[in-house]
Amino acid sequence: MTQRTIRTHTVEGARAAIALIVALGSYHGRAHAQQSPAVAMGATVDSLIRVEMSTRRLPGLALAVVRDGQVVFARGYGFADIERQAPVSVETRFQIASITKSFTALATMQLVEQGRVAMDDQVGRYLPQLPEAWHAVTVRQLLAHTSGIPSISAFERPPCPTTKSQADYVLGDVLAEVACLPLAFPPGERWEYGDTNYYLLGLLIAAVSGMSYEAFLSQGILTPLGMTATRLQRRTPEADVAQGYRWQSGRFEAAPSLDPIVDEANGALVSTVRDLARLDAALYGEQLLPRRTLATMWTPAETREGLAPYGLGFGLTPFRGKRRVGHTGGAPGSSTAISRFPDERLTVILLSNGEQPPGKVLELAHAVAALFLTP
Repeated sequence: MTQRTIRTHTVEGARAAIALIVALGSYHGRAHAQQSPAVAMGATVDSLIRVEMSTRRLPGLALAVVRDGQVVFARGYGFADIERQAPVSVETRFQIASITKSFTALATMQLVEQGRVAMDDQVGRYLPQLPEAWHAVTVRQLLAHTSGIPSISAFERPPCPTTKSQADYVLGDVLAEVACLPLAFPPGERWEYGDTNYYLLGLLIAAVSGMSYEAFLSQGILTPLGMTATRLQRRTPEADVAQGYRWQSGRFEAAPSLDPIVDEANGALVSTVRDLARLDAALYGEQLLPRRTLATMWTPAETREGLAPYGLGFGLTPFRGKRRVGHTGGAPGSSTAISRFPDERLTVILLSNGEQPPGKVLELAHAVAALFLTP
């Protein structure tokens, strides 16, 4: 898909970039000979993050570690905007990219709990305008990424003819980019992660509730939890959202931001580590959904080829043999992760405004988690 062009600026040279990250991170303490365990742990985390940011070419990063629903470590590092030399804090908004999918899944399951949607309902019942081949896909299959519907983000250029440029899209237009393609596989046959699944769930939420996706999210999740910093990305650059960057040819270049018309329910939320810690705390109770429903969401999806590494809106790959529930996100100028270890009641939340290859952000989150997990 064609990406919007936004202002760009660079910081030349690897040495300059590394110096900026090291010197301007919001580092709050240095190791001394005598330290309390908390101070020593903070210094260890700081050291790890600063080294990894340098190695991975990350201009800014916010981190929170949550134990039993309480934040035990939260800190910002580096720049939210290099040009303005705006530092990252724990209140900095970042594009959270595909962590948005967990919110969409929670909202969908709220409709299920209200009896307004059934898991095995066909999506065509709620969205009759969709291509006929998609109608029989169920709500459960969308949530689990087992639908077979081609992903709108899987192609550099739209494979199907469209009559509009992306700048002129209204909600739903992006589906035309893949509407001419056949299903990749029969629904339910296997697991294949794809953004179209969650884009459709956003449209379904709006159709069933009679509200916009963002309004339903606000009513059912954000307002009850006091998540005042979480909302959809806007279509124009925003001073209160970290500018995304990519490292190219030895310099940081500003990356295009996500478009909520194209990425709405699959990736267009912005949030802070503080707000995501509030969501984490709520998932230990029943403020959003009954525990039995959350347990269903955190159970591997079944396909005809076996179990998926994913439930309903949450990734389930373990770490060091420990049960894990979470999600990662990656977008132009964004790499994010929330990794929850329910049995240890430990969560690591990491938001960055720099790109990383797929899976690398989870490695960094788990490097932090390893410092706090019991052996």
